[in-house]
Amino acid sequence: MNDDDTISANDPEKSYKIEEKEPPRTLPGPNGNLNYPISQPLIKRKISFTKNVKRMVLYGLVLILLIIGVAYGVKLYYFYLNHETTDNAQVEGRIITISPRTAGVVERVLVDVNQRVKADQLLVQLNTKPLAIEVDQAKAAVEVIKAKLASARLSVPLEQNRTDAKITEARAQAEAMRKSLATAQAELARIEKETLGYKAQMEKAELDRKRLEQLQAKGVIPQQQLDAAISDYNVARSNYEASLASQRVAAAKIESLKNQIKQTEAQIVLAQTGHTETEMKGQEVKSLEAELAQAEANLAAALLRFSYTEIRAPVDGIIGKRSVEVGERVNVGQPIMALIPDEVWIVANLKETQLEYVRVGQPVEFTVDTYPGKVFKGKVESISPATGAKFSLLPPDNATGNFTKVVQRVPVRITIEGDPEYPIRPGMSVFVTIDISGARAK
Repeated sequence: MNDDDTISANDPEKSYKIEEKEPPRTLPGPNGNLNYPISQPLIKRKISFTKNVKRMVLYGLVLILLIIGVAYGVKLYYFYLNHETTDNAQVEGRIITISPRTAGVVERVLVDVNQRVKADQLLVQLNTKPLAIEVDQAKAAVEVIKAKLASARLSVPLEQNRTDAKITEARAQAEAMRKSLATAQAELARIEKETLGYKAQMEKAELDRKRLEQLQAKGVIPQQQLDAAISDYNVARSNYEASLASQRVAAAKIESLKNQIKQTEAQIVLAQTGHTETEMKGQEVKSLEAELAQAEANLAAALLRFSYTEIRAPVDGIIGKRSVEVGERVNVGQPIMALIPDEVWIVANLKETQLEYVRVGQPVEFTVDTYPGKVFKGKVESISPATGAKFSLLPPDNATGNFTKVVQRVPVRITIEGDPEYPIRPGMSVFVTIDISGARAK
């Protein structure tokens, strides 16, 4: 079929004109050399059949595309019905600022930027000499106070024993003197009774002497009898005077014993003051114990400062920044490097209208812009108690000025099931999809 045939098939008027001008068409005969004319109705039927086939193919394609579109639309409907998505999300992580806790000069730097470190790994070594001297001084102070304390602790029982011995001895002496005093008082009472007897004998002998003197003067009795009465009187008087002397000696002894007892009691009181001395020694021991505790605390502080000369990694992670060199003097709190721990998570800022069915523990799928096509998994860990705007430096105050309602976003924290082959770092942008079908079904 040539171009003219195509025109005639699409335009009836042109087809009519061509049919008038063109000679009858022929077909090869059975022997290949005879030509038979083609009838005009046959040509028309072929054209109509071709048009119908094209129309049916077109309708079929439209129907297939419609079915695919409807199926895809239903799938999208149910997907977004049971999932919440957002691209307002990024990977978060902690950045630990490493800084010295004591001032000093850097002797060694053992790590570099982007280097992975383990927990408690030595990062920076400071000069230890100044702090080593402080430690030695603190140790010496502790030893001096320990020696003083040991001496004071020994003096306390010695003083106590000495005091107890003095008191015991003085009390024994006082008790012995009291017994002697009682004996002396009993002896004095006996002597007093004897003195009274001797006095009575003396008085009787004196009366007898005087009576016999009168009788002898009259010549009634002989001189010999008077002499015997005078002798008896003198003996009785001597006994009486001797008894009085013994009485005075016994009384003086009693007074002496009383004075000695008073002195001994004073010695007991004085010895008892040794308890006060012992208490003072005990207080001195307590004071030295307090000083020892203070010295040991100073030693512990010096040792702690000495340990700060070794700056170590608090957790596993990667060194993200370093701003210290060997020979540099660093101060307390000065940032010298940053450590990024391995723990990361996602903060997805969902619209408040998306939180109706979001619950803690729901499964999450997300993609990272760094790894196109790779789908990671996670889980909703927590939901912020307030919108992000409330945590801003200047939170909005809708009570002032004109109010325009803006849909707020609430941060949702998502844990990550990491894949070592695809490291995820803080700051990466992610697209998050949360499966809420479980909460919606309830």
